[in-house]
Amino acid sequence: MFKFFKKSSTQGSTLSAGKKRIYLDYAAAAPVRAEAKRVMLEAMDLFANPGTIHADGVLAKKALEEAREKVADATFSRAKEIVFTSGATESNNIAVFGSIFAWRAKNEGKTPHVITTRIEHPSVLEVCKHLENKKLAEVTYLDVSSEGIIDVKKLREALRPETVLVSIIYASNEIGVIQPVHEISKEIRHFKKHTLGNHESTYPLFHTDASQAPLYESVNLQTLHADLMTLSSEKIYGPHGVGMLFVRSGTKLEKIIMGGSQEFDLRPGTENVPGIAGFAKALELAVAERETESARLREIQNYCFAELEKNFSGKFIVNGSRENRLPNNINITWIGFDSELLVIELDAKGIAVSEKSACNTEDSESYVIESLRSSDTGSIRISFGHASRKSDIDHLIKSLQEIFNKYKNIHN
Repeated sequence: MFKFFKKSSTQGSTLSAGKKRIYLDYAAAAPVRAEAKRVMLEAMDLFANPGTIHADGVLAKKALEEAREKVADATFSRAKEIVFTSGATESNNIAVFGSIFAWRAKNEGKTPHVITTRIEHPSVLEVCKHLENKKLAEVTYLDVSSEGIIDVKKLREALRPETVLVSIIYASNEIGVIQPVHEISKEIRHFKKHTLGNHESTYPLFHTDASQAPLYESVNLQTLHADLMTLSSEKIYGPHGVGMLFVRSGTKLEKIIMGGSQEFDLRPGTENVPGIAGFAKALELAVAERETESARLREIQNYCFAELEKNFSGKFIVNGSRENRLPNNINITWIGFDSELLVIELDAKGIAVSEKSACNTEDSESYVIESLRSSDTGSIRISFGHASRKSDIDHLIKSLQEIFNKYKNIHN
């Protein structure tokens, strides 16, 4: 069972006058679990730089490499394929920029081609748009269905000899929909063998941002066949500011940050050993507890859907597939009710949900929801986690009823 440290005052168990806070925004960030914090505290005593060769540095290096081995074991990869970073955003930047720049260095005068989707995390989409704007690459943006899922046939049609990278998110950070990543990797392998005539061809590379996946879906790289995979610590009850990029052996990336040769000469800077140790522990436990926690949260998700339908039938739209989604995610649009106002009102009642991705707060509307259909009211994301119980759903439903009654003239 999960063990967590007591909530801070900002996430506290009370809002005011004894009102309990209910946190339903786990897709944005999760609290650090006790086991991860414990190994972090132990690693904090290893303050020496792991890049030094004296005894103190060697101890820090040992802790770093033990964490790398744990991450490799959890993902069925090899330690030398694990590059530690500051999080998913940096990992995605290294994957996309690094692969394109490495290809261009060997193919002067040619233009590389990238395939991605319209619902990727901003750290993939914005990089792709930058490459386009600077005429460093051509990019194909795959549409998604009203269910939020790509058509693998459209991917097949988009692949071409100069395709260097296919970057498709494993599970959406916003709507929780799971993409057919195994079919995608199979399609790329088929293209290499039958179109390029070389099943051992390096390109196209397949990158997937799997940040939302480890708690609920397999990240076994032996079956996933990704060349590059991103993970984030804060999504799996590890510390903030830590992540990793899996780089399959033989995959060429050009470094995009200068100033050192750490992390296999791909990510300069002294490694955050305590954070990395905490991340490795959190990932190890995420894999071990995946089946039981997924089943528990699926029950809560189904209960929430049922209660929403019972109390608000015809007043909301589910964004994305109901079946093919993570068990901790519900994303809905309320017909005729502004999502930002709803988030603020729920927060005042002690319930934390989000309007859209925390990395996309500057935009007025969610581009992910717009990719599914037009919406003038936005959406809210309800995401469950370790502390979530059915009683939280009861409180959420009651609070929504009170809010809609308050604004009944607007809602109706």
